[in-house]
Amino acid sequence: MLTGEELERAKAQMFLDRGYTSHEHFWEVEIIHMNGRLYDPILRRFLNADENIQDPHNTQNYNKYDYMFNNPLMYNDPSGEFIWWLPAAIAVFSHAIQSYYMNQPMSFEGLMEAMAVSYISAGMSYGIGEVFKAGGEVAKALGEYAVLVKRLVHGISGGIQSVVQGGSFGSGAISAILGDIGGEASLKYLGENLGASMLTGFVMGGIGSELAGGNFWVGAVTGTGVSVFNHYAHKQQIKDVIREAFDDPDGVPEANMDSVNEAKMKVKKLFNKEMLKYQEGNITEKIDLVSDTNMAAEIKNNVTIYGEGKSMYAKYGQNATIIYFKGAFSSWYFLGATILHEYYHLADYRSGIGNGIATENYKKFGNTMIAARKIRIQLEKRAFNYIKNLGAIWSDYSNFKHLYENN
Repeated sequence: MLTGEELERAKAQMFLDRGYTSHEHFWEVEIIHMNGRLYDPILRRFLNADENIQDPHNTQNYNKYDYMFNNPLMYNDPSGEFIWWLPAAIAVFSHAIQSYYMNQPMSFEGLMEAMAVSYISAGMSYGIGEVFKAGGEVAKALGEYAVLVKRLVHGISGGIQSVVQGGSFGSGAISAILGDIGGEASLKYLGENLGASMLTGFVMGGIGSELAGGNFWVGAVTGTGVSVFNHYAHKQQIKDVIREAFDDPDGVPEANMDSVNEAKMKVKKLFNKEMLKYQEGNITEKIDLVSDTNMAAEIKNNVTIYGEGKSMYAKYGQNATIIYFKGAFSSWYFLGATILHEYYHLADYRSGIGNGIATENYKKFGNTMIAARKIRIQLEKRAFNYIKNLGAIWSDYSNFKHLYENN
């Protein structure tokens, strides 16, 4: 085991904390984190068993503690659940469908071309999912726009692949976008099931292609690839970076400002640039353990409305008060998430984003309770989405809308 100067020297020689297979190395304990499982490079074995048999015809696959059939020079398993056979199956199906519709016999050359396109497509879908995965730097930088940008990138990728195969850009793009939507919905409502992920991507991709004037079956193949290799393949790689910020995330902190300040120091590294810019000055933080509320915290900031009609505009003040209720102290993890949520609001108020949202709604609805409620909902959606993009998949506005829409 590396310790002291030897450990620091080894770390200094590494540009990244990744090794040969691009997995994370824990130098202090000489363990490699391979997403699905932990690997001991000294024993050359995993510390826990693989629950899947990907290739029942390969006897190496029955060793549940080896890596890639004991052949890491040829294979790499970035997600922890290698499903190498799926692009091949998709290619055979795709080639068969295209041959049928073109009234041509299947050929070895055509099958090899379909194989190449299928594996390239799977790699691109997986790569896009890797770039935009929850908790990643890109997702944090784009905030609430991360999902939209990811879907546009999938659409462009699907469109290009469609053109390469002789189809239209539009049908391929829509198939890929709907396949992405289907894959996300499958994981959310049907769980981590490969069959469900394939089916939803298949149906959504096919429908998308039909809507754009393309072939249902070709679109179904595109949708399946995006659904499986973007969402299903990444299901074990979504890291909740808020949880990782704490040594004991499920421990219960004392309900006092010392705990708030300690948790804030832990999660401050997760602040985006706007939060870092506007975190200081004219902020009062309080604890209220008496009020009967289901909310963990709230931020109070006065808004002033100027003008009338089309010339009306709103401006939030620079003074803010954050109140933490007893629910915020249910765990260190939840306290950290609550602090991030409220400081995201603070950045919106001070950066001018809140002014724009408020102005738009007051112009549309006037100085009314309807406008105030619309403003609050839009700002809450932004904050919940920011926390979700840090890997906290529970932070979906739909899970909390009863707190903001029923009062």
